[in-house]
Amino acid sequence: VTSLDKDVIAPGKDAVLVIHFDSSHKVGSQEKYVYVHTNDPDNPELRLRIVANVVSPDSPLLDTTFAGQPKAHFLETEHNFGVVKEGSLNDYIFQFENAGKGILKIKKVRTSCGCTAAVASSKKIYPTQKGTIRTELDTSGLTGKISRSVVIYTNDPGAPLITLMIYADVRKEAK
Repeated sequence: VTSLDKDVIAPGKDAVLVIHFDSSHKVGSQEKYVYVHTNDPDNPELRLRIVANVVSPDSPLLDTTFAGQPKAHFLETEHNFGVVKEGSLNDYIFQFENAGKGILKIKKVRTSCGCTAAVASSKKIYPTQKGTIRTELDTSGLTGKISRSVVIYTNDPGAPLITLMIYADVRKEAK
């Protein structure tokens, strides 16, 4: 599943493309492709290759590869605000814990646009300690169904980048 934060990208600007790979019911080497269609005459179609090695939850690799390391465990990675009024501020708190044995460091938190803000409760989370990422979505000037991403950069060797998604259906008059 993919989500692009902008449909139009101005010259010299960038956009965030979030790719979600569901490893459920998959084990071993995986190779998937995402195709991006553009109006660039030199590159009308870009093919992005996604490669992963999926190990089963009971694999001995999981027990020893990251022993003594931090492990960021988010209770959820998506939130849908549902129908919201244009111009409203909407906030949501994502909860997580350090399920590993080392100190989890939140290195950086990056949002996909200026309409979204995100702040970590702490930069260091000790083993078994809980933390939060508070997100805020400002719907001023937005309409329709939107999706925004928040990328968390960590020192978790199993998940150095964690993507949180927020969704909303922005309307001029919300119920």
